[in-house]
Amino acid sequence: MPLIRKFADASSGLVVLRWSFDVSTDRLWNVLTGCQTLPLWLGTHRAGNLAVGSTVKIEHAEDYICESLIGQVDPAAALEMSWKFPDESESKVSGILRSITNGAEVVLTHSNLSVDVATYLAGWETHLTYLESVLVGAPRSMDQFWDLYREIYES
Repeated sequence: MPLIRKFADASSGLVVLRWSFDVSTDRLWNVLTGCQTLPLWLGTHRAGNLAVGSTVKIEHAEDYICESLIGQVDPAAALEMSWKFPDESESKVSGILRSITNGAEVVLTHSNLSVDVATYLAGWETHLTYLESVLVGAPRSMDQFWDLYREIYES
């Protein structure tokens, strides 16, 4: 697993993960943001586009939609957006991509969380594990998502 670092701070509502991949930043960006690949690692695209000021809706489970206002888009380099599930207050997610010697890395930061940061840390680690499997051409079954999440959360 190319997880380089993970960090959570409950007092400030902050989660940070740094993860490397054996692909280019362009390939990483395309899989991170592609409507066809989103369901394989994050959720199903329901509305919006990656333009500053656009509202994007991603369905993570049946009728459970996260709504995000896009704040920054720099293809293959950066994405920043709000993050709002129906039963949570709004938070902020950003991803910074950069080239490294053997591929690319992403630094994912989720801030202003008002819920248990440990759940988000495990959730993002699970999602990034799924992302990695898509990038290597062996997508995982979403039916196993919560089993992996529990394993990560409990470790």
